[in-house]
Amino acid sequence: MSTIEIYRFDAYKYPFVLFLVLIKTSLTKTQVHINMKIILVTTDFSPAARNASLYGLMLAEALGAKIILFTAYYLPNRMPSLNVGISEFSIMKDTEDKLAQEVLYLRKYSSLPIDIVCDKGLPQAAIKKISIEKNADFIIIGMKGAGQNFRKVFGSTVTELIRIADVPVIIVPENTNFNKPDKIVFANDMNRETDIHSLNALVTFTKFFRSKLFVVKVIKTENEEIADSENISTELRKAFGVADIEFEYPVHTEVSLALSDSIRRHNANLLVMITYDHDWLQLLFKKSETKEMIFHSHIPILIFPPSRFIETD
Repeated sequence: MSTIEIYRFDAYKYPFVLFLVLIKTSLTKTQVHINMKIILVTTDFSPAARNASLYGLMLAEALGAKIILFTAYYLPNRMPSLNVGISEFSIMKDTEDKLAQEVLYLRKYSSLPIDIVCDKGLPQAAIKKISIEKNADFIIIGMKGAGQNFRKVFGSTVTELIRIADVPVIIVPENTNFNKPDKIVFANDMNRETDIHSLNALVTFTKFFRSKLFVVKVIKTENEEIADSENISTELRKAFGVADIEFEYPVHTEVSLALSDSIRRHNANLLVMITYDHDWLQLLFKKSETKEMIFHSHIPILIFPPSRFIETD
């Protein structure tokens, strides 16, 4: 059976595959080539991680990239009273078997080759190590739920991974399907000292998917920083060239609420940030005075490290 016949057969059962056919068709006319070869998808075998794996698979198909499915494992301490230990080999073999089962599940949605890799250590450090060894262009990680769980996850593994990673990280909320990122909200925290070339990756990504980009700069008063913001917008427009781009300057004391409103109004399917200031990033996910989470992301968050560049052909 040919590939296209498989797609026809599975289209209604597997909507991801039907969408894949559509998105590959929609991208055939683009003149922008993106040099992304490897996407590293992390998993802990949870439902949120499986969903992130599906997202990564679809993104890899769209970009024509290779996908690596990775997980970290740890070695439990030997129990002195029993003088019994579990060998590293048996733990590694069990982990590889679990990864193989995940690949079988993903095979329902795509025939794209998937490599599996596991390594011992803490998740953040192991992910960074493998991303360097495999020369990954993206790291994808799942996010469990929202509210309290969102804060717990974002405040630990993901935050540390963002801090140490040298490549873009995509955080995929649980139950979020892959959609072509045609409406992107960019949380602009730039100032006059920011190197405009640090946006090369975002420029290329936006042009590749022919996305509508909404650059949102939140200001606290109508007069505060407006002159600098307009100057930065001029530089951004030059950097993005012919890309479809709009600028917004909402006045709000809470950056996260302003971003949430922008995402809702534009029906955006991707939020982009660049980690110039980790304190600012943490601020987006803090609790309000009512102790309720003031930022709930139901769309993926793409976070670029400021030094990362994506080369074009």
